[in-house]
Amino acid sequence: MASRRGDTTQVVAEEPTAPRRPVTQPLRAPVGEPPPSRDLWPWLLVLLVLVIAGLVGAWLATRHHDHSSTRTSGIQTAGRTPGQPSVPSLVGRRAPAALAALRRAHLAGDTRGVFSAKPRDQVVAQQPAARAIVATGSTVMLDVSKGPRPVPVPDVSGQHVATAIETLKAQGLKAGVVRVPSDQPAGQVVAQHPQAGATAAAGSVVRLNASSGQAHPRPQSPAAPGPTAAPVTVPEVAGQKLPEARKTLRRAGLVTEVRSVPSSLPKNTVVAQSPTAGTTAKRTDHVLVTVSLGAKKHAQPSSPTPVPGVVGEDQGTAAQDLRAAGFSVQVVDRATTDSSQDGIVIQQTPAAGGSATAGSTVTIYVGRFDG
Repeated sequence: MASRRGDTTQVVAEEPTAPRRPVTQPLRAPVGEPPPSRDLWPWLLVLLVLVIAGLVGAWLATRHHDHSSTRTSGIQTAGRTPGQPSVPSLVGRRAPAALAALRRAHLAGDTRGVFSAKPRDQVVAQQPAARAIVATGSTVMLDVSKGPRPVPVPDVSGQHVATAIETLKAQGLKAGVVRVPSDQPAGQVVAQHPQAGATAAAGSVVRLNASSGQAHPRPQSPAAPGPTAAPVTVPEVAGQKLPEARKTLRRAGLVTEVRSVPSSLPKNTVVAQSPTAGTTAKRTDHVLVTVSLGAKKHAQPSSPTPVPGVVGEDQGTAAQDLRAAGFSVQVVDRATTDSSQDGIVIQQTPAAGGSATAGSTVTIYVGRFDG
């Protein structure tokens, strides 16, 4: 290196410099190169567990739905499909009217008798319930009252009639007192029906034969028979027209009592009589003749109706119960040696618990004491 100092030029030698090293930079991963691979099996296992759990949940939901469908048995309460009938409300109706309502709704009906405080032949429960949606032709079960549950009949024979009435009342029964000739003290119960130990519907009537204090009249001496003392034989009037039957009974000294019922026999024809022909009666006694109203025209077929049980009831009560149930009544006398059965129904056809067409005839056999 030259420098001037005055005119003298000096040359300064430069010191040699150290050789330069190349600059090195840190190594970098190539751009775009994927990261080192990791194990995937734990994630695959988790995914598999989730899939299995989902399948199990779906299966349980389907199974619950199937069980719910099975329990409903085809009965729905909402979402009515067009054409599916709705069950009508039938509780409180009489059985024939309820069955007719089901037919109009395109449903079938079935009945079963149950003890109930409700009137006999009234629907007290139904299954399915009212307004349920069911398939056309489904059967609706109706629980129909057959009256109160029977209660045991106490023994009141030998008691005074007033005490007997209270005894029956405490048992939930009523008393029907009939005065009969007897050598027992007046007012003493000499017979009862139903007998002690039998059962009767709560509220029904137990017939009590109470002594009138007078013994049975002795037959009069043949030497002085009274003109009206001799009994008369009841003539046969069944099959006759009513005017002719009246004349026949009048000639025999008897009074005609008429009851009309539907029958296939011509109108005003005597269908039956009570007492029956050939039995004996006192003059001025009444003879009940059942007279045909004629066959019903264009009668619509009706459904079977439960037949109430009237055995053990007196004739009037039994006839009233049967007519209230929609039946006609035919009375047939049956001789008996038991004074407690006098005037009491001892048999009926059809039997209690059976069924018959509404309007058909139920025959009751009434005991007539011959003692």
